[in-house]
Amino acid sequence: MSAFVPPRRDSFQDEVPVKFFRVLSDVKWRVANDCGALAEYSTDRQCVMPPIACPVCGSAVRDTRNPGFCYPAAEVSRFPCTLRKKLDYGTVAPPDEWEELRRRVIASLPYEVPLTPGTLFGPGTIEVKGRFADCYPNLQLGDGRFLISRTALERLRASGISDLFAAPAKIMSKRKTPDEYFELQIEHAALLNGSLDRKAIEADLREIDADWARNRVLVCDRCGREDGQLPKRIILVGSSIPDQVSLFRLAQRPRNVFCTEQFFEAVTRLKLTNILFESVKTDGSEKKDGFAKARQSRPDLWPGSLSGAKATVPPREPEKPRKLRKPKPLPPAQPVKSLLGGAALQTRARALEALACQCVRFGLSPADNLPVGSSRFGGLPDLPRGSGWPSRRSAQLDFLLQVNLADLTRVLPESPLPKAGWLWFFYDAENCPWGRDRDDRKGWQVSFWDGPGVQLTRAPAPDWLAAEAALPVCSLSLQTAEWLPDHTAPCVRMLKLSERELTAYRQTLKKLRAPEDNPLHKLLGWPDTIQNDMAELCSKVAGGKDWRVLLQLDSEEGAGMMWGDAGRLYFWIREQDLIARRFDRCWVMLQCF
Repeated sequence: MSAFVPPRRDSFQDEVPVKFFRVLSDVKWRVANDCGALAEYSTDRQCVMPPIACPVCGSAVRDTRNPGFCYPAAEVSRFPCTLRKKLDYGTVAPPDEWEELRRRVIASLPYEVPLTPGTLFGPGTIEVKGRFADCYPNLQLGDGRFLISRTALERLRASGISDLFAAPAKIMSKRKTPDEYFELQIEHAALLNGSLDRKAIEADLREIDADWARNRVLVCDRCGREDGQLPKRIILVGSSIPDQVSLFRLAQRPRNVFCTEQFFEAVTRLKLTNILFESVKTDGSEKKDGFAKARQSRPDLWPGSLSGAKATVPPREPEKPRKLRKPKPLPPAQPVKSLLGGAALQTRARALEALACQCVRFGLSPADNLPVGSSRFGGLPDLPRGSGWPSRRSAQLDFLLQVNLADLTRVLPESPLPKAGWLWFFYDAENCPWGRDRDDRKGWQVSFWDGPGVQLTRAPAPDWLAAEAALPVCSLSLQTAEWLPDHTAPCVRMLKLSERELTAYRQTLKKLRAPEDNPLHKLLGWPDTIQNDMAELCSKVAGGKDWRVLLQLDSEEGAGMMWGDAGRLYFWIREQDLIARRFDRCWVMLQCF
């Protein structure tokens, strides 16, 4: 919800009433609603003004990027090809070349607008998680983007805020988008009265290198770079505030957006979510010189604006569900005994071989129209009639895997799992809980049912799940394999292997898991640990002892699975719960590189 942050009490006295506000994102609202928004920069429709290689302030040790100015209505596809190639963060231009680049960009725009290193052009692609908000005044990376829903935009315009310049934005989410979203193009800026706060920066630099800090250029006349942070007490130069403009930026730090009293009152009255306001003062110069007579925005001149599109946005074509790329066949299972036969492990082979245990590896193959009740990955699960899609306290769970235990019994008759029935694995693939906190428990569900198969029926997709977010439907190819514990497992550490033996054992594990680019999806067996041993952490967070892996899902981009940074997802269960068939007590751990 919107709220007002009262001005700080200090010795500053000013007869001018507070009329302007700094616009902020509501952190408490975002945390309470698991809300997040992050801009994607991989799209080919977006360009950016590069940093400046300044010979005065030294680009080798300082970054001249100053993000904040964003022009989403700029159709970069209309820029000359040679110009687009130079608009990239990876390009660093000397001041003269940068100024020439700025002139070329301005010539490609309808009229002149402020440009700084880091200025973004083109419509944004925004990845949104959790509950959708009315407003996103600043995305998580703090690049200055201002996102707003169509409903909120129309309500503000109906309230008299008629100068908002909106450009359509593309939203990426695993959940259905309840509304269309637009990015506000904020073209004007005001000046800060005084300078940025440099005390904290200077203190940090002195600790690193006193001589370098003493000679450092804090305000560069050559490239315009100014070091420092916003002061705790923000005062604007009143005469630099653009007249009759609802939203404007701060010239020294354009990622910071400010608004008029009329905008503040409209947002507060409408109770728009995820937006806060902090009152700011002016130096009073507007009483003498008036507000700045700035050029008004002209959305009708920008092809990528809402106005340029005649106030309508063509309906988005629904994205097709993802299809698995060329599946990689499972490699032949290798006997552990043959892998441990090297000279380096000759004296340890028997002890290590005793640690081996059976698991069931599986690969994913694209499939259509799988029979109800068959083992499957992705798509929609087959659930008993009368049971709904599982949900956990404020969490929306995605369907991962359905295992027909009869299929597993045929492959591994001595499996500790029930000989018949079904297991279903659900997980919050949007927020990806790591399993390191008790509250993460709301992020997954494992269900078991051993009734007759004729009572299973294909479950409908929940209302919140976007069609393109469903994982691709795949059949499972099952294979029995012997598996060894990771070299960090307590049972291996107890053997106190020498460095030579430990190196040889790591090579054995590498051969067992070969080829390296083949996903390691498994049921039962030892986990393929990426970081530390997880059994102890499960005991610490979830309680109990004797934890073992029930399911391991590797990252497989083509199948829509990317756990952290190419990591793995592990479902753990206690031995006593496995015997009692209490699969609802499973715990999940996520590890990545």
